[in-house]
Amino acid sequence: MHIPLYSFDHINDSLEKLNKRSQSLLYEISDCGIRVFSRKKPNVLPKIGHPINQVRGSLFYRIKAIVYHVNILINQRKSINEQFVEHFENGNADPISIERLIIQQYYFFDDIIFNLLSMFDYIAAMLGYMFDNSYYKWNNLVRSARNKTTAIGREKFSKEIVKLHSNWVDTLMNYRSDLIHKSPKFGEETINKGGYKSKIPDFTVIKVDPKMTKIIQNIDSNINCIDIIDCSIILCIYSFAACNDLLLQVK
Repeated sequence: MHIPLYSFDHINDSLEKLNKRSQSLLYEISDCGIRVFSRKKPNVLPKIGHPINQVRGSLFYRIKAIVYHVNILINQRKSINEQFVEHFENGNADPISIERLIIQQYYFFDDIIFNLLSMFDYIAAMLGYMFDNSYYKWNNLVRSARNKTTAIGREKFSKEIVKLHSNWVDTLMNYRSDLIHKSPKFGEETINKGGYKSKIPDFTVIKVDPKMTKIIQNIDSNINCIDIIDCSIILCIYSFAACNDLLLQVK
């Protein structure tokens, strides 16, 4: 019996790309903080208790949490595959348990979205302490970047903040807002209310909401990503790269 399942053949390459992006961002967070602080006070590094170091530690935590959640998502999917095979080959797995595991994939996906946006808030806090000695959240940073009379707005990289917000962060924030204030988002035909009894569904994909597919296609129109694992990795890689590119502009 052929049971269509999600293939993990490509996953090691995808995780390698994700880990490289996360490591590059972690390095740039450290380098950027030292670089900017040294510009203001040559040969003097921020003290351990300085807010820049505290935010930097928070960023390290958040980025590692994001990668951890992606790995949980992948490992849990392997468990789903095993139960799915058991159900159709031996009739032993509980379809209700399979359904519950599928829904848990969306729990982890939502957590990744929340963590990514938390990361952008931490980036804003770090830049706020660097240039204005003030605590910023992301939206505060964007407003400041648009105002050329502010400490952030006078910096050359301010236009990169506005661009990143318009092209990416605002879109993720709107998606998160729907999750928080409206309803959870499941992919079309992913949750089978009738259980898996009469026929074998195509289980190669656990779909994301169509709105998320459009968000990812805005990154690259050639990307046809609908599975929750692949979409998670793409979201993380792109967000890490976007933060890294922004910090490279901070001189």
